Amino acid sequence: MSEQKKGKNLLATSWEERAYTDWNYGMYPLRAELFRRKCIIYQFYRFIILSVKMYITASKH
Repeated sequence: MSEQKKGKNLLATSWEERAYTDWNYGMYPLRAELFRRKCIIYQFYRFIILSVKMYITASKH
């Protein structure tokens, strides 16, 4: 990237120039996060925890 472009205000650049920069994308997930997303046992465990929390919340009213 040229020095001129680095110092340029991001809002002053055109939409085409700033639409697909690295700033617009999230981080790559870590190994542990990928495991949590794919593991059915972990998802079932989280579902049970969420269900218990919802049951406690609903039973208070």
